[in-house]
Amino acid sequence: MPVYDAEQELKKITAKLKLVKLTDAGIGYEEVQKYTHKGRHGKDEQKVTVAVKVRAEVELEDTAIEQKIKEDTYYVICTNDVERNWTMAELIGVYKKQSVVERNWRCLKDKKLLINAIYLELPSRINALMWIMTTALLIYTATEYLMRKKMQEQKLTIPSPDHKVQLEKPSLMRRYQYIGNSGIVLQCNRSTGKVSVLGLPTEVKLVLIAMGDE
Repeated sequence: MPVYDAEQELKKITAKLKLVKLTDAGIGYEEVQKYTHKGRHGKDEQKVTVAVKVRAEVELEDTAIEQKIKEDTYYVICTNDVERNWTMAELIGVYKKQSVVERNWRCLKDKKLLINAIYLELPSRINALMWIMTTALLIYTATEYLMRKKMQEQKLTIPSPDHKVQLEKPSLMRRYQYIGNSGIVLQCNRSTGKVSVLGLPTEVKLVLIAMGDE
């Protein structure tokens, strides 16, 4: 009976195989027998079958594997930018970078921006707000790119929120957070009209200098 059970289980497993197959010639069954308890065993006590080992030879299904590779590497990508002479590599490269776009769009949902507190009824005003937010996001993304590029070139870092590690590619939001928690003070000299920045962390100062005056 245990071998019969093993055969039934093997049939279930075999039915799920897609990229390999088990050859009938190589399949063998071996009963695993043990005593029902530990310690000393009586002379007449017999071992019982507790499991069945199945030995089988496996062969690759070359046709199925080739088809699977084609399915997993086949993309249908549409674009409305028909003026550009896209290569397949360029188009799929842009598609693969969608995660960067999605990550930046997440900034617009930040509760600190209080967007959910703005109520607009006219479609024209909703469109105007979307244009403003999109333009702001473009500036945000470009600034973050420039910051990371300059930090990488000059090997600059700023600390993580818990100050346990140094971040080589921090988000712009993390830098804002770091600046906001640094106790920076603006001091205005009325006689000269100049404004001084006090308490600016060295890490932030170096990053700002690296990014340039503009």
